[in-house]
Amino acid sequence: MSPYMQIHWTAANREEAERIAQLLVERHLVACVHIEAEVESLFFWNGTIEQAREIKVVCKTRSALFSAIEATIIKECCYEIPEILGFAIDVGLSDYLDWIDKATAVPAIN
Repeated sequence: MSPYMQIHWTAANREEAERIAQLLVERHLVACVHIEAEVESLFFWNGTIEQAREIKVVCKTRSALFSAIEATIIKECCYEIPEILGFAIDVGLSDYLDWIDKATAVPAIN
């Protein structure tokens, strides 16, 4: 398993994305968060096809922190089952990966 990963998730709106992103950075669970533009989502939910505008969010972190990040997003978001997907970072600029290590090395705040 790669020691680094990106976590992609969607927030219901920009305010929720910013609030949760702030928590993740303050707690040193992630080194960086990209809050992207609004996306239009089409999905199957509770027996019907739904459509919603959401905010795509991408975090850079260490793989060892995934569970704590997942728990934070689940606790803080409004979705019953939020999208939280992790993707390994197999290669990257070594200085950038070192920065991820340093930014997430401080003990998490509960």
